[in-house]
Amino acid sequence: MSMMSSQQQFIEPARPDPQLIDVLHRGNDGHISFTDRNALGQFQSLFSCRAKGILEIFPQFIEPHIDADAFYTINAMWMSPREIATPSRHEPKLSMPMRRNSRLRWLTAAYVDLDCHKLGASVGQIIGACIDMQDRGIIPPASVFVRSGRGVWLFWLLRDDEAADVPVRAWEETISTYRRIENKLVSMFNLLGADPKAKDPSRVTRVPGSLNRKSGTRVGYWVQLDEATRKPYAYRLDELAVRLGVRPTKYTPELRQTLDPKNPMYAERGKKGYRALHRSRLSKLMLLIGQRLTIQDGCRNHCALVLTATLRGTGIDREKIEELVYRFGRTQCTPPLDDSEIAAAIQSGMKPGWKFSDYTIADWLRITPEESASPGLDWPAAGTRPLSEDTELRTAAERRTVRREIIRQFVENPARVGREFPTVRQLLQVIERETGDTVSTHTIKGDLIAMGIKNPRAKKPLERTGGLFPATVSESQHWTHPTTAVTNRAARAV
Repeated sequence: MSMMSSQQQFIEPARPDPQLIDVLHRGNDGHISFTDRNALGQFQSLFSCRAKGILEIFPQFIEPHIDADAFYTINAMWMSPREIATPSRHEPKLSMPMRRNSRLRWLTAAYVDLDCHKLGASVGQIIGACIDMQDRGIIPPASVFVRSGRGVWLFWLLRDDEAADVPVRAWEETISTYRRIENKLVSMFNLLGADPKAKDPSRVTRVPGSLNRKSGTRVGYWVQLDEATRKPYAYRLDELAVRLGVRPTKYTPELRQTLDPKNPMYAERGKKGYRALHRSRLSKLMLLIGQRLTIQDGCRNHCALVLTATLRGTGIDREKIEELVYRFGRTQCTPPLDDSEIAAAIQSGMKPGWKFSDYTIADWLRITPEESASPGLDWPAAGTRPLSEDTELRTAAERRTVRREIIRQFVENPARVGREFPTVRQLLQVIERETGDTVSTHTIKGDLIAMGIKNPRAKKPLERTGGLFPATVSESQHWTHPTTAVTNRAARAV
């Protein structure tokens, strides 16, 4: 006997219903964002409200705005006090809308969206196929089935490791595992019309009981209860991953601590400057790897290099860096990097003074426009380096090359300097005017020597013979300033 026949049937509300929303979010302290689509098919963000207490505020403040083509966020968002206090222009009693991957606070459920109409199949046929997959053990039992009008959504509730009634906190590590699960679900349900784009953590789904204008039906749902607990099926994140054949993402304690915004080291020393830059880049790199799942050939070595350099920049010791990069190269690259390639990336990335721009990272990792637009990534797409950034002197070697060429042109151009050799002060002024760099006289003198340009203004050092203080020194051996010599000759002539 199938599960469906032994449990309750679909609930078909005649009006927008908050019960299922509360089942998914379980009264967490995050915020649910609501969106609708007008008669022209245009989406507009409406407002946000705290998940805790949604059953009380829904009838009066939310329901009047979301009767048709209304959507809400599956996972909960974090909002600052200022954003919470900012009223929505659609409903002043509620907060401004917020829906970004970078603002995820709770992961409430994994999901898959099956577009029945694209296959020419009925909703019943698709649901029957899903029930059959459950009965055969191909997928773990879904917590909720939702009939969206022309399709079916399946949800698997996520629970905390310790508390069954609490969702999963949206850390970098758990979000990475969540993305792996979503990619796997899309792949497993491909033949049943899974929407390949519906796998984002900040995705919205239709409000139960709201009207689907295209099908002319209201959204219904069915909650599957675990016979042992008589509660909806709920899974620990790693448990669901393993049951779907997905490898959970596991960060080392050092990496987890580095990415933790509450880390005291980050709070004291990482708010700005060098560490903040590398911590931000490390967070983005983890997000990119989580989205791609594996790094393909052509980006692997550069990705290992960037990973090494950013880990070093955040202050992690070399032993842990090597452990992390070797694990990355062996398990998250396709094909895996061999040990010599990993060692080369580590050796290069550990060099002090490594500097590269976001545009360089984008080119190295071949970031696509879609990835660039992904919330939280904030890296440019490959091949978008502007001309101004292309001409910027980013390294000491580049600045040195340009500085010496300017010196050479200035010295060898008589129209600019005349017959006399320019002074070091004049060269300093030219360098500052042309490049904006401020260098020392010692640097300029070193540049002249390196380029083989003889400076006739340079003073020759005194020749020392017979030790520091020769026993007898004739008057002619004493060095005399030219001005003093002229004065002495005039005095003798008188």
